[in-house]
Order: sequence, then C-alpha cells, then structure tokens
Amino acid sequence: MTSETSPSSSPDDVVATPLSNCEQQSVSKESLLALYRTLEGCVQDLRNERVGRMTQTSRTDSRLAMLIRLSDVMQQFHSTCAIYAEQITPHSKFRYRELLNRLEVFVRQLRTCASGSASNPDFAESHILPQFEVTFRQILQLINR
Repeated sequence: MTSETSPSSSPDDVVATPLSNCEQQSVSKESLLALYRTLEGCVQDLRNERVGRMTQTSRTDSRLAMLIRLSDVMQQFHSTCAIYAEQITPHSKFRYRELLNRLEVFVRQLRTCASGSASNPDFAESHILPQFEVTFRQILQLINR
C-alpha cells in the first residue's frame, strides 16, 4: 500500500491506496535491507528491554508490545520477500521458499507468545529469536547471490 494526501487535506491526513502490480513487482535488495535494519532494531529493543529498570508488570507489557511490533515487521518482511522470490535464481528458489515458510511460522509463534502468559516473552527471546536470526541470515545470503 502507498500513502497519499489529497490537495484539500493536511499532510497528516494519509489515505492508504493499494499497490498496483507494477509497484508490487519492484521490490529491490535495498528495500529488503531497509526492512532488515528495522528488524534488527526491533530485536535489539526487545533485548534491551529485558535489561531495563522497570517494574516487572510494565516491563512484561512493554515486551509483549515489542513482540507484536516485531511480528508485524517480520510479516512485512515475509510479504516483501515473497514478491522478491521471482528475482531469485531458479537453483535457489526452492530453498528460498522453504526459508520463507519458516519465517511465517516464526511470525505465528511470536504472536502466540505475545498473547499468552508472562513467561512467553522469555520463551520468544530464548528460543524463537535465535532460530529466526539464523533463518534471516540464510534468506539474506540467498538475496545477495
């Protein structure tokens, strides 16, 4: 989706419009790398939050919100990578799609952790995030070939 402002509205009034087929097909390595940096920032924020000095309840609430944000950015990365799949070499395409399927599973797991009990942010950080980071690096390796 793209954002537009109408001439009669202020710049803060954003209207979402669907992407055309041409816009959907123009995913570049640079846009994927920008999403990569955003994801790295989300993961780092989540790790820093664990070390922060807040009360246990507010820290857990904040970490749950960060898990939701991370899963949203992960979903956006997955969708963008799915479009980019057409630019992957035929030899690597099967592996690329397999990694995208794993990424989709991580998104679901993070959302489950964010909606569950207080120990779930710890589970997400100790189990899901390390696996995600390995998968993520493998996707980037295929993109950079």
